[in-house]
Amino acid sequence: MQTEKRASSQGATWGLGVLFGVVGASIQQSVGGFVIGAVVGALCAQILFLRTRTESLEKQIRELTQRLAGLKAAPEERAAPTPRPRLQPPRHLHRRRNQRWRRARRLRKRQLRDLLPRYSISHCRR
Repeated sequence: MQTEKRASSQGATWGLGVLFGVVGASIQQSVGGFVIGAVVGALCAQILFLRTRTESLEKQIRELTQRLAGLKAAPEERAAPTPRPRLQPPRHLHRRRNQRWRRARRLRKRQLRDLLPRYSISHCRR
């Protein structure tokens, strides 16, 4: 999923905090009233932000469940996949493989000849 850039709640928090702080200070006419009003304003801003965030997340969940339901239904509609033909290597590769095989066979024969004694039948009839 792609992450989206969303507006943070920081601006609304500060704005409502100051606004409610001024209202609280005017009601109680003290610094304590400003602090209490600022805290209540900040909490209200966070509640509003979280409400819109949960609505957007619920919308995304609905979209994903619809997409998942579409994917589950899709295999029934699709035809069976056709088997792909097996690719054959180019002919020159066969030739090289055969040449290597022949070369190895000749080498094995030569090694066997070197291991065996070089007697002919005439030497055995003494």
